[in-house]
Amino acid sequence: MWLFTLDVAETAALIFIIAYLIFNWMIPCLMTWFIKYKYKLSITIGRISLLYMSLREVSIKTNEFSILIDKVSCRSSLFNKHAPKLLTVNISTVKIYYRNGKHSSSTPPSNKLVGKERKKLKAPDVISNLVQFLGIYITEVNLWGWEMVDETKGLHLNTKVSDISVDGCTTVGEATIAACIVFKSKKFECQVTENWLPNEYELSDPFNSPFFKVYSGSGIKHLHWTFDFRLNIIFSPRNSGEFMDNCGIEIENLFIAWEHRDRFMASFRKLMDRRSQNTEAKKEETHSSIWIEKVEDLIFTQSIPKEVKFRIFETQCEISDDNTDFVSNVSGFSFTSKCLVSPINGVDMVTFESQLDLGLIRIEPDRHQSFSVDQFSNYFRLARHTMTVDLDISNLALKSYQKSLVFDKSRFKSNLGLVQQFPRDPFKLNSVLQSVDKVTFESSQLHIQYNEKKGSFASAYIEMSCKDLNHVWSEDNCSIEVVIKNLVTEMDFCEEVRVLRPICFELLGFHLKEEHIGAKLCGSSFQWVPTLEILLFSILPAPSMKSKSKTSSNKEKKEKSMFGFLKGVNIEIFDSKMLYMAENKLCFNVDLGVLHATSDHKRRDVVIERFEVFSSSDFSDCTLNPLFNIPKCGYKSSTSETLHTAHEVVLHKNTAIFWSPLLHKQLMQFVERLKIGRKRFKSKGTNHKDTTASSSFCIKLKKNFTLTGKLAKYHAFELITDDWKIDKGGDSFEWKCKAVRLKFDGLQVGQIDKFNMAKVPKGVGLTRQYRAAGQLIQAENGSWHVDIGKLYLTFPFSYNFASAFNEEFVTCFKWIKKQHKKPSTDPPVLWNDLLIRFHAVRIEVGDDPFEVKLRDNYELLEDEYFESQKRLQVLDNKINQLYRTNLLMSSSKVDELRKQLQEKSASIYIQRSRKLYQNHLQRTHLLLWELEEIQFVTMADPSMFGPEKLKVLIQELDSDSPWPIEGLEFSTLWSRYVRFQVHKWKVQLRDFPQPLMDSKDILFWGKLAAGEVEAHKRALRTCEVEIGGPFDIDSVERSLNSLKWYFDLNCDVTSLSVAFGPCWEPVLAQCNLSFENIFPASKDPSRPLPFWDKIRLLFHGRLCIAVTTLTHLLHASLNPYNTTEEMEVTWTDVAIAWTNGKILFDGDLDIYVRTASKYDDCRMIHLPCIRLTFKLNWVCLADGNDHHAVQPCAPDKLPEYSSNQEHDSYRAFRSQHLNMNISLDTKSTRSPSYPKAILYGSTLRWFENLKLILSGTTRPTRRGVLFRNTRPKKIPISRHYKKIRLSISLNRFHVCYWVSFSMQSGIEINNGKISSCSEHQLFLQPLSDGLIHRPKAEWSVVYVNTELNETDIWLQSAQSQDPSMITKPIEKFFFMSIDKLSYGRESLLGNSESLDGNRIESPQHRLVVHELKGAWTKNNRDVAFSLFDSFVKVQQLKKNLSTEALKSFFSKHDAPTGSPLKKSDNGDPKKGRQGEVTSPTGNSQRSQVGSSPLSSFQGQNAAASSLLQKLISEAESRGVVFSEDLTAPPPQQSLHGLAQSSLDDVIHQKWLIELVNCQVLLKGCETGGYVIVSAAKAHILQREHKPVWKHGTIVPKTTWVGSLEGMQYYATVAVGINDNTPEENIQWVTVENIEERDTTTISNVPEMVGSGQSVGGVVSETVGASSDETDVSVQLQRIISRCKCEFFYTTYGETGVDKIPSGIPDIPPAPTDLELWDETNKPVEAFTLMHYDLNIFTNSVQYTMIMDIVNNLVLYVDPKRKEAFEKLQRLRFKLQLQSTEAQRRPIQQLQNHLRALVNQQRRLEKETYLIQKAQFEDANSEMLQAQRSALEQQVNESKELVAAKGEELHMMIMCYKETKLAATQRLSRKRENKDVSLVRVYEICFKHAQWRLTQTDGQLGIADLVLSNFL
Repeated sequence: MWLFTLDVAETAALIFIIAYLIFNWMIPCLMTWFIKYKYKLSITIGRISLLYMSLREVSIKTNEFSILIDKVSCRSSLFNKHAPKLLTVNISTVKIYYRNGKHSSSTPPSNKLVGKERKKLKAPDVISNLVQFLGIYITEVNLWGWEMVDETKGLHLNTKVSDISVDGCTTVGEATIAACIVFKSKKFECQVTENWLPNEYELSDPFNSPFFKVYSGSGIKHLHWTFDFRLNIIFSPRNSGEFMDNCGIEIENLFIAWEHRDRFMASFRKLMDRRSQNTEAKKEETHSSIWIEKVEDLIFTQSIPKEVKFRIFETQCEISDDNTDFVSNVSGFSFTSKCLVSPINGVDMVTFESQLDLGLIRIEPDRHQSFSVDQFSNYFRLARHTMTVDLDISNLALKSYQKSLVFDKSRFKSNLGLVQQFPRDPFKLNSVLQSVDKVTFESSQLHIQYNEKKGSFASAYIEMSCKDLNHVWSEDNCSIEVVIKNLVTEMDFCEEVRVLRPICFELLGFHLKEEHIGAKLCGSSFQWVPTLEILLFSILPAPSMKSKSKTSSNKEKKEKSMFGFLKGVNIEIFDSKMLYMAENKLCFNVDLGVLHATSDHKRRDVVIERFEVFSSSDFSDCTLNPLFNIPKCGYKSSTSETLHTAHEVVLHKNTAIFWSPLLHKQLMQFVERLKIGRKRFKSKGTNHKDTTASSSFCIKLKKNFTLTGKLAKYHAFELITDDWKIDKGGDSFEWKCKAVRLKFDGLQVGQIDKFNMAKVPKGVGLTRQYRAAGQLIQAENGSWHVDIGKLYLTFPFSYNFASAFNEEFVTCFKWIKKQHKKPSTDPPVLWNDLLIRFHAVRIEVGDDPFEVKLRDNYELLEDEYFESQKRLQVLDNKINQLYRTNLLMSSSKVDELRKQLQEKSASIYIQRSRKLYQNHLQRTHLLLWELEEIQFVTMADPSMFGPEKLKVLIQELDSDSPWPIEGLEFSTLWSRYVRFQVHKWKVQLRDFPQPLMDSKDILFWGKLAAGEVEAHKRALRTCEVEIGGPFDIDSVERSLNSLKWYFDLNCDVTSLSVAFGPCWEPVLAQCNLSFENIFPASKDPSRPLPFWDKIRLLFHGRLCIAVTTLTHLLHASLNPYNTTEEMEVTWTDVAIAWTNGKILFDGDLDIYVRTASKYDDCRMIHLPCIRLTFKLNWVCLADGNDHHAVQPCAPDKLPEYSSNQEHDSYRAFRSQHLNMNISLDTKSTRSPSYPKAILYGSTLRWFENLKLILSGTTRPTRRGVLFRNTRPKKIPISRHYKKIRLSISLNRFHVCYWVSFSMQSGIEINNGKISSCSEHQLFLQPLSDGLIHRPKAEWSVVYVNTELNETDIWLQSAQSQDPSMITKPIEKFFFMSIDKLSYGRESLLGNSESLDGNRIESPQHRLVVHELKGAWTKNNRDVAFSLFDSFVKVQQLKKNLSTEALKSFFSKHDAPTGSPLKKSDNGDPKKGRQGEVTSPTGNSQRSQVGSSPLSSFQGQNAAASSLLQKLISEAESRGVVFSEDLTAPPPQQSLHGLAQSSLDDVIHQKWLIELVNCQVLLKGCETGGYVIVSAAKAHILQREHKPVWKHGTIVPKTTWVGSLEGMQYYATVAVGINDNTPEENIQWVTVENIEERDTTTISNVPEMVGSGQSVGGVVSETVGASSDETDVSVQLQRIISRCKCEFFYTTYGETGVDKIPSGIPDIPPAPTDLELWDETNKPVEAFTLMHYDLNIFTNSVQYTMIMDIVNNLVLYVDPKRKEAFEKLQRLRFKLQLQSTEAQRRPIQQLQNHLRALVNQQRRLEKETYLIQKAQFEDANSEMLQAQRSALEQQVNESKELVAAKGEELHMMIMCYKETKLAATQRLSRKRENKDVSLVRVYEICFKHAQWRLTQTDGQLGIADLVLSNFL
């Protein structure tokens, strides 16, 4: 009851104490009792720690072991995040003591399973369940043990293992789970020592005994090793019935130390003796097969894993003794084994396989003894009936004083056959081994030395096999060997040689082995001469027929002989020589190094090494001409059971064959002697052939094969092939070759890589599909397939390949055909198809090495210049720094430093020049063709086979050419259906970055025929062949006729790009010169045909090409390395058809500009669905299509009529000139795309530059006596044209023009249908200036007819003028619309006056416009003036910066050379003029020559003083004011415009413009409303006059004369109501109101309301007021009724002599006197407007509007022009004080400065373009955007500066020219009165005008005004 008296705290404490006692005492007791009861072990647990859940001081004891565990604890990942497993057992320290020695006893091996069924071990399920949740970690394990050696001492073992971890996992498969356990130990240390034995006290408590802690490991150390250990065990999956799959052991860092070797070995022997005594005493007698049964138990109970891997890495062993101390190393040890048990027929069978590899071993106790092995490998395999052992030893060396065994490699390999089912039965050698299939022993470089005896051999090979061990000595294992040495035979009775040795040899061997006979021959020599041949033929009997009985008896005897089991023969020949001499003393010397031949019933093998054949015309000179050189070859022949024989020849090394006409003749003689001998010894009954037998032939070459040939006269060739193979059998053929190289005269010309040719039977391959696609008659045909990896063709520079190949090589080929030509009586057979594939083709034309080095040296020099400038800049910076610190540094020191830098730069340049080609190869190609993935297929068909069918086919393909009546006979004639495909085709010139041609995916298909007409006698030329030796010169006849091609082909091309430019013309000319060495010229003495006539002669048929993208690039730069300045003409989805005389393009055409500026990739012209047709008309003396009539002639067989004139075989066929018709039209489609053109001012100027470049004349390339090229230059096709007719038809056309890329101002034109037709003619005008020139080409326009329909013209302007904005809003202004426009042009033939003096009235240009509607407003005025101003400034800048800007201008009256604008008339008196003024130029120039600066200064002062005197004289005169004279004649007679337009100085009438029903809108700036001027008919004529004198300078004169009929004026009635109406919504006057009609007739109600056609009438579409209040319609009032108007406008050039047109007559002389009152004859710009009868009807508002229009539109002058004119006047006054030479220099300086500014602007634009391209790749770069903005600002500033400087330069040049011209045409008069000059005159004349002023509404009149003769 005392428990109830306790409080709560005391009760809790009591309960805790009781619980602690239970856990600390009861639980260990319970665990100890359970383990003893369950596992029969003695265990003691010290205590349990509740806080850490651990067991302390756990002790386990057995009979042999005592284990003490310091601490065992558990952790779980549920409570501890550092725990890796669900349950982790940590063991701190484990001590293990092993009881042995005298207390241990040996137990005999048990035999429990004998006679019992074995149970297979299985992987327990508990393992797979626990490994994934349980982990064990042991900190340290110590193991002690000892073994008694004698009564006092023993060997002690101390082992320490640290950081032991046992971990596991499970692998889940498809339906199984397998367990994997990994045991790792970081360090395993063990040592064996020798010490005394422990006593009983120490054994009773070993863990606390000091012996095992201290003294057990402190004795004499014998062995000590340390290593890292890892064990991997993978158990078999559940339910698999197996135990363990894999067991891997890895030991790293193994170190073994062996000390006191001799003492340890003595102790170890005592221990082994003691153990053997104990074992023999208790050993029981057991059966000999117990150990086999134990192995069976381990295998069949699955105790052994299926796969065991044991590896040791980096082993080091140290061995020390009293006298020795050395270290041995083993790089690695690996052992792998696999053991599988599989049931076969209900019995478990074992398959065991192991591999043992031992790495590098080095053992060297001292310098006299050593042992080393590089590699030791052993492979063992035991299966059901076989056992395989393979042993490899490499580089073994064993040396011991004077004994050694060294070999490089040894290998032992055996394959044994088993009879018994091992290992079930007891092991017996006789019962297990049935046969030895193969035992092989190989050894190489063996050296053996035993004391003073040495032996070595390079290699050894031993092979043994036995089918049955019970019959070892059977007949198939016997061997026989015979050796014969030094056999020599001599003959001295021959007349050809002194001593003849027919047969000689050094060694002859013979052996018999495995049913084969072998023979060996060394050092043999054979000689064959005609004398010996006669002797042998006389001795040897002739063959005869053998009877069948005799043959059968011999066969039976052979079978009964002792060698009846033999199956083959083996023959070997070494160092054999043979000499053959013919009757004419031509010798063949054969040298045979090795011959090895084997033969049996079904196989024959022959191997030949060093086989050489030489030829000579004499015995003593037989080694001069080699014929064959075969280092090694082999021959194999095998016969199958089906009687098929396979022959194979293999050439193993480099083989060489030589050929020449002489050698060919010798071989022919030798073959004839062989045929004679064969015919003599051949049996007569052996001609029967077995028809059932078949054969195949194979030739292989593993190295190089060289065929060297000496051609007919001067050249030689060399054909080299690498690794080729030829297979031929029945109908099959295959030829494979790794590489083929062709050389001529030592220069490589061609190379083929990976050549493969095969013959494919019918119905197999691609040709069957192609034949079906080509719709051929024969569906199947045999084919040849040729596959070539790469093809290289190289034509070296200046090498005459045409002479070597076409002349001599082809001649020798035809000579060989002539030698072996035999008449053929077999009927022709259809040819097989041919398929050729090229993976890559490279054709290279060599460049001049000098020019290549010149270019490389230029690039090096340029780079070195910039580098030297950098070095100089660095030096200057350093000098400046030195000046800051040392102000007294002398200039000589600076000069010396700069001189040293200059010398260093020179030395660097020299070093770089010498090392130029060390890092990269020198470029060699001038022209390079590269093609990839080529496939060419030719297919024969019965429809194209046979001469008659082929002739019919040729006539069909070439239907335009007339066929001769007598027919044609062909020497070569064939036709195929072809298919040609190329993936990529590229043509490159030198190292230019832009290819000449680049195309992709090209496919040709169609019919192709070729024929060469049989040559007549005159077309045959004779070629000689020099044979040499005793043979004479032979000859071959060759034809001069060309092979002509006939085709009907189609082509598909994905992309095709062609580039051209004048910068490439010198290179192309160089290519043409190189082609002359590649392609032979015709031997016909006629003048060569140009390329266009060659095409007409050789190619006939139709070619259709479909190209997805066709691009033509025109270079606009003279730099061939430039890729940014070019024009791109692109055709998209274009179809091209080329037939006889016609070329058609059908597709979409785009024209782009490629330039390094903002205008890059600008599409200028877009023409969709366009058809471009070229019709070619070749003008010849005969029919231009009759190419069959061309018959070439040999040089020595010319006809008689050619003796007195130039012979020309092509006279009738040669074209005189070419007439071409070009038509361009578009097809109307539903596509929204239509023809467009986007133009910029810069692109137009760029086109001018392109035109200038394209029209330039190229310099001659390698022509002249220096280059040995004096042939006349070929005529280009551009000078062969005569007439070109151009026809253009477009259904719609849109043109947009902008002044610049900023789109500040521009014009837009929308055209409807456009049609144009023109004709142009080329004249070649000869030049007679005393120099040799080709005629000058001048194009003239015969006529032009153009028609446009429905045209709108809009002026465009940017709303914002901010140049920083990239995209600006555009505002459009209506300018003009035309319903129909017709233009015609006629050529100006002859002078402007006819022979009778009458003037030609026909204008050159005629323009007719129907229903023109124009608008002239303030916006249109500003945009138009801006466009005109920009155009004028660009032209001025271009001309002022040219080299001709400062050239002087003289007329024929001033200078003796005449006017540069027109040639003089050679002294024609009719062309003379009065009042010629003598030029003082000559005197002034003479006075300036040799003058001093003082004299020139005085001359300038004289000019200034004369000007001053003139000013003083003019100041004294009084001004005069003139008043009107009422008595003057009518104003029409005093009008300036009429007077100046009526002068008789018209050169020709240039333009005639006719306007029908036109109207123009005029809208002022200050008032609202607008005025419309209309005319029913208008005629405007432009005339060009002779130049006149104005203000002391010569200027051109142009007049415009116009007449308008039915002219009416309309104005808006209510001004200001609808002023802001868009200009495109203007209410125009209808055609009915414009056309001339009866004014009294009223046709409709609106006319009745609006007063009809009378003046003051209102034109409106509605009657009365509109019901819609929002619709405020515009009403037009007729303010001037129908009248007639004439105007005269005279204009003069503003820039003086710059604007004088070419082709004008002589310049008139300067005027001598001018009347003061003759104002009408002064050259003044005048505009005269004449109205005859005017009836005006206006109100005040309309009057104001008209005055606004007159002041701001009609009489408007651009303020910039006024400012410029004022500047010009000031500059003129300023420069009058300077001479012409003083003016010239500032102009030149300003020109240079302006050129530099233009170049800087272009550079900035290019940098902007490059940054813009970089922005496309990195659009978010802020740095690039900032750089671009800065550059654009610099570009704008540069443009403004260029414009200002250009205007200044223009004024300076104009003043300079005026001063220059005034100096030569100065007026010698003085005026008393001041000259009042007029600048321009505007005259308006009314003959009769009646003006009514109305009210604002325009209906009620206020006043009337009548004017007569108003001016």
